[in-house]
Amino acid sequence: MTVQEPWRPNNRTEAAYVGMVEIWRILMRHRTLLVGAMLGVLAFTVLALLLTKPIYTSAAVVMVQPEKEIADAQAATVVATPDEELRISTRIELLQSRALARRVVRNADLMEDPEFVPPAAKLSLMQRIGLQPAPPKLEESALLAEMSAKDVNEAAEKAKLEEVTDSLMGRTTVTRLGRSHLIDVSVSSEDPYKASHLANRIVQTHVDSQRSEERNSRRRAIADLKSRVNELRVTLETEDSAVAGYMRANNLFTSRPEEINNTLLARISGALSEAKAAGALTGSKARGVASASNTIATSPVLNDLKSQEATLAAKVADLSSFYGPGHPDLAKATAQLTEVRQRIGQEMTRAAMASMQSAAIDSRADAARTGALAGDLGALRAANSREMGAIVNLKELQREADTSHQLYLSLLSQLKELMAKPEDIRPDMRIISSAPVPKLPSHPEPKRTLAVALIGGAILGIILALVAENVDNRLRTAAQVERALGLPTLAMVPDVSGHMALSAPHALIAERPGSVFPEALRNLYIELLARVKKSGAMVVVVTSPLVNEGKTTVAAGLAAAASSLGHRAVSVDVDLRQPASLHPRPDQADTPDVVAYLSNRAGLDEVLVSDDRLGHFEKIGVNHAVADASALISSPRLEEMLSQLRERFDLIVLDAPPILPVLDAKILSGIADATILVLDWGRSHPEAARVAVDIFGDEIAGVVLNRVNYGEHARRSYGDAIHYYSRYQEYYRPGGEASAPGRGVVTMLDRLPGFASVKSAIHRIFGRHVD
Repeated sequence: MTVQEPWRPNNRTEAAYVGMVEIWRILMRHRTLLVGAMLGVLAFTVLALLLTKPIYTSAAVVMVQPEKEIADAQAATVVATPDEELRISTRIELLQSRALARRVVRNADLMEDPEFVPPAAKLSLMQRIGLQPAPPKLEESALLAEMSAKDVNEAAEKAKLEEVTDSLMGRTTVTRLGRSHLIDVSVSSEDPYKASHLANRIVQTHVDSQRSEERNSRRRAIADLKSRVNELRVTLETEDSAVAGYMRANNLFTSRPEEINNTLLARISGALSEAKAAGALTGSKARGVASASNTIATSPVLNDLKSQEATLAAKVADLSSFYGPGHPDLAKATAQLTEVRQRIGQEMTRAAMASMQSAAIDSRADAARTGALAGDLGALRAANSREMGAIVNLKELQREADTSHQLYLSLLSQLKELMAKPEDIRPDMRIISSAPVPKLPSHPEPKRTLAVALIGGAILGIILALVAENVDNRLRTAAQVERALGLPTLAMVPDVSGHMALSAPHALIAERPGSVFPEALRNLYIELLARVKKSGAMVVVVTSPLVNEGKTTVAAGLAAAASSLGHRAVSVDVDLRQPASLHPRPDQADTPDVVAYLSNRAGLDEVLVSDDRLGHFEKIGVNHAVADASALISSPRLEEMLSQLRERFDLIVLDAPPILPVLDAKILSGIADATILVLDWGRSHPEAARVAVDIFGDEIAGVVLNRVNYGEHARRSYGDAIHYYSRYQEYYRPGGEASAPGRGVVTMLDRLPGFASVKSAIHRIFGRHVD
């Protein structure tokens, strides 16, 4: 990720990538804040745990019975249908309803329980300071005057009941266990026995109320059905009486006369049609239309004569084949055949006459029958037409009676079925497990709470560390200087503390040449030689943005470090307003100084002061402050002095005033070969440094971070060269001896970010090195 570092000025900003290693280093930098936040949160959590009353939670489990009859072992896990889902949701709402909670409050006598009776309401801060109106008290209410003492007590009792009910509902939790038919009812209380008792009381009260409601509902249903059956019985009797009276008044002998009339009309119409057909047949017979064959077929005498004729004809034929025409037997048979044929003719004539006479009689009879049937049919149609109005009203009355009769039978059947059910009612919910008495509190949970507090403290510490890193706008590393000022860091001079701080920089270099302070200044001089490509003497101006940033220490130390390398060096104090040597030793109070030289009162050899402890090192100090320092700095005598010093020394270090108060350093940089800006490690403000750089422009060769706490810098894990200080600090010894770094597991661990800080902390605690 990328961050915008706050100490970076706007005109030089650029995105800085912060990886996991850099985040780890930031946390190591602010580990005191991180550990403090964690310990603070843990301490606050432990205090809260000690002050918090333990809360016990007990839960009872009930099951909503499935609609289908299944085994109890499978009832809890069977998949619920949409209707069952709705039923389960309804049961959950009923278990956490206010009505059930109110009944439990009354049954469990919670009205006087101090745990459930809420304390008197307190005014909020806004109400106490008058920015929000306070609720009116009961005694101040205008309705109080209109209420009797009984009404006031009842209102107060109801309000208290509702408050206790709210308290119980707030301590009750009803949840469904997954997608099963099981419902968990839990209650929290300061007393474990009370929590168990109330959880069981809630589910038992609901089951009992459900059973009671089912029983009362059954009784109400039976009473309602009986009442409706009795009402319908009276109504049915009234309607049947109305139908019977209407039939008597209209001479209707059946409740459905139109059916009888229609049947009679159909029968008479059929008989009339048959009579007309028979009349037509008899008429044709009477008119002789009937055939002879039909007449013969209907006469038994003719049939007998026909049989005789056939017999005699066969006999004549047989006799004719044996005898001649005159044979007596043949003549006799012929005479008999002739006689029979005559009789057949006579009988046929008589039968035809008789048939015609009978047909005429039958035709007259059929005509009379047809007329009678036609008269009856007309009379029935006329009567049916007259009864149609009465039949319509009768049907209306009959329909009302039939509807009442069907409804009566239906209600009577329901009543008998409901009364046949047994009195023992099974509710659709039963208790699976009662609420046990909890042994351990559910809140607070020390282990979980402390774990959460530890994680929360770590998160808070990380946030605070990142915030502290983000708001820290002091310059401490070469990378920060590069990004903030666009200048390289030439050296990081360590802070000198303890008895070593009492020694002058050049004395410290002479007495402890192998320590880290001389090494840092020698590295500064070597860096200058590498960056300033110039043959001959080199003039270096050392300044700082503000006072007390250690520029004099760096200037004197730089010259002393160059002399320790065998180069001729001189340190010249040109801070004429607040010189570092303003209070010289008594034997040097009257010694000529740079002011005397610039005022043309002394020569160069008179102002040079040598140090016996270092060869090739001399200094020029200031013993008296002057009022018009800028005039002396701008005088030709200064350039003349520098020309003489260039001939006699390899390095001339000018200790210039701070650049922000006065511009003397700007004047000096114009006649120098290089300018060094000294910044106080962790204390110099980047804005002041940026303004100083803007004043000089491109004349600054680099920056020196002074008073660097190497141990603190390494502890902060900035990832630069000093980050590994704990691994090579053995190279710097008071006597200047060097030793090689150790090998082994610790050396391998040294490569891990932050291990150097841990090792330094162990060293500070136990007073020895860890290698």
